[in-house]
Amino acid sequence: MSKDYIDQENDKLPDGWQFAPLMQVSNVRTGKKDANHAEVNGKYRFYTCAYEHMMCNTKSFDGECLILPGNGANVGEVFYYNGEFEAYQRTYVIEEIKILPKYLFYHLSYGWESINADKQYGSATNYIRIGNFENYFVKFPHLPEQNHIVAEIEKQFSRLDEAVENLKRVKANLKRYKASVLKAAVEGKLTEEWRKKHPDVEPADKLLQRILAERRKKWEKAELDKIKAKGKEPKDDKWKKKYKEPPQVDESLLPALPKGWAWANFERLAEDIPHALKAGPFGSSLKKSFYVPHGYKIYGQEQVIHNDHTYGDYYIDDDRYESLKSCAVKPGDILISLVGTIGKVLVLPKDIKPGIINPRLVKFSLDRRLVDINYVIKYIQSPYVKYLFSIASHGGTMDILNLTILKGIPITITTSCRTKKDCGRI
Repeated sequence: MSKDYIDQENDKLPDGWQFAPLMQVSNVRTGKKDANHAEVNGKYRFYTCAYEHMMCNTKSFDGECLILPGNGANVGEVFYYNGEFEAYQRTYVIEEIKILPKYLFYHLSYGWESINADKQYGSATNYIRIGNFENYFVKFPHLPEQNHIVAEIEKQFSRLDEAVENLKRVKANLKRYKASVLKAAVEGKLTEEWRKKHPDVEPADKLLQRILAERRKKWEKAELDKIKAKGKEPKDDKWKKKYKEPPQVDESLLPALPKGWAWANFERLAEDIPHALKAGPFGSSLKKSFYVPHGYKIYGQEQVIHNDHTYGDYYIDDDRYESLKSCAVKPGDILISLVGTIGKVLVLPKDIKPGIINPRLVKFSLDRRLVDINYVIKYIQSPYVKYLFSIASHGGTMDILNLTILKGIPITITTSCRTKKDCGRI
């Protein structure tokens, strides 16, 4: 470095400050031990190029020192230690420091990486040479001001650390508060006053039973029409036993609900259409070799995870779509991811492209008279349901859900109607 440059830098310093090479205010040397020197129950710290130190039974350094990894991912990091220790042969130790060691530590922590980033050598692994230290200059005041600077830095850092810890506590408290709000919501505690002001609203348990009865009546009519279309008349009611009633929820381990509320599952809340709750097709039914540039869209986890129904460009042709039509989607359907990133949810809007789901999704078409879709989304994403997912999901290397698990998730419902008069409206 030229004398002109040094003089120029000195001119920029505050009164009483100095500008000197690092090698003039300290001594830099490397450790002498290799990694095999480490001992599990060693007496002294053993600093290598890794972020965490090891232990060993020898020491080569003592006192206030700065330690810098000479190669690897941590090049540019600076560590301060005061005491007896050992160092790896590719680790640099700055010792015999003539200015306040803590001041030099903060100086290097700020300036080392930015000033010397262009002087790291190595293609696969970064490393530094002794020349990096020879070209590094330190700006420093008299000792009393160095002490004051270090004290001020540590005071500010202490405040920052305290603020970070406070933010972590706030985040944890918010998470607990959110969980308690969701718990209160699904148990009816948030709407107690609302129910008092709306006594004429049809109770959810009554609404559910009425709609399930309507669903059964509709099935019986269709079944009877099939029998009569064959020129027959039923002799008894045995044919009615073919109807599959949606399974009830086992409430024995579930909390009690307010009057008029009901425990349900998604089979009981499903829309009265074929394949209202449907998993994607088997993999062999939807191979990548079947994909075409344009046609019916394939909806997969990429759309759900990105929360964007327009994402992706996989399509199938008319014939493949017709063979997989049971997996077709429509506006308002809820898509739920099954593999890896489980339990992610996407509601399909009105402007979707016609298409089907792939094997990593299920789709729910729910009866809007029974449940609000926004309520379902928040419920599926609640800590309670995530906990149920964690228990029920299985997989060797990643979590996996399936349609059977999702069908059985208990969910509380209250009426989505304002009055008994409105309950027949969709």
